[in-house]
Amino acid sequence: MQLPAPGPPETQKQYVPFRHYNGGVGRCVQAKRSTELLLNVLKNAERNAELQGRGAEFLVIEHIQVNKAPKMRGRAYRVHA
Repeated sequence: MQLPAPGPPETQKQYVPFRHYNGGVGRCVQAKRSTELLLNVLKNAERNAELQGRGAEFLVIEHIQVNKAPKMRGRAYRVHA
């Protein structure tokens, strides 16, 4: 399974549709950081398969899940006297 080399996400001209729940396509954004992270995970899986003596062409992605991160609470900057 040789991954195609699409180049860095900054050079891509095609946008990723942003779907929120069951709604339609909202604003289109370039998911630069998330595509880099996903490509790194796929390349790592390919390298691990080659190191274990298995062919990378036999790798199958059965399930991918992305969870929503918890919201960070803001801090109230006040005078503590």
